Amino acid sequence: MAGRAYEGDSRVPDPELAAAVQGFDKNFIYRHSPVLNRVCLAVFDERAVSPWLVDNDVIEVFKGLASTMKTLSSGIYYETLPESAIQISLFRRLKELLDGFMQPQPQGLEHSLKVSDAIDILNFLTLSATVNSNRRPRSRQYLDMLNSLAAQAAPEKRAGNLVLP
Repeated sequence: MAGRAYEGDSRVPDPELAAAVQGFDKNFIYRHSPVLNRVCLAVFDERAVSPWLVDNDVIEVFKGLASTMKTLSSGIYYETLPESAIQISLFRRLKELLDGFMQPQPQGLEHSLKVSDAIDILNFLTLSATVNSNRRPRSRQYLDMLNSLAAQAAPEKRAGNLVLP
């Protein structure tokens, strides 16, 4: 990761997407942190299963899911599947996760996620992945960032006091 300091060829985000994300209020991340965390952990888990996953794959999956959710918000169920098998695997994992958040929740617990909120979350994640990646086709800069964040969030595993003969 130290070698990335010279990689100044960062991506330029889509202006419409950047403008939409700028419209979020200060509490957006706080309100949606459970979903954001779970989506990022799912991407992290998918990388462990698919080590050839790159930033472009993740960005395309976020865009495909956002497109799928936009279609769903109009009352039509149509999935905008990505092109490659790697992307489809991540798409299915994240779609299942978001569907779980959109299911009605038992009384007294959190509210279920609205489709419009899912679109906002996916737009935010798309912008985040775009800004934290670079233009290189095999870049894993965003995935490495998620990896380092997951490592920081994981509790430190301590060795037990077990003494083996």
